[in-house]
Amino acid sequence: MIKAVLRYTDCMDDKRRVNYYLSESNVIIIKTREPSGTIYHKVTILVESMTKLNEIMSLLNNKTLYGVTLVKVKEAIKIFGRYI
Repeated sequence: MIKAVLRYTDCMDDKRRVNYYLSESNVIIIKTREPSGTIYHKVTILVESMTKLNEIMSLLNNKTLYGVTLVKVKEAIKIFGRYI
């Protein structure tokens, strides 16, 4: 499993689109960060493989107005049944 952090611009309903297409793709959303005073939000997801991550990035970049950038990627470690 791969843990990835995506950054998107919360403008013109992009937040709703990102959440919709992530849930449609059966991606596990671990955490969302919405800092005050900025329009850039981050979402941490868990996917099966790099090919699935590339497909999701392509889909999100095509469907959102401002696009999605990949901030960080690392392999998720499973400890006591939970991924960290």
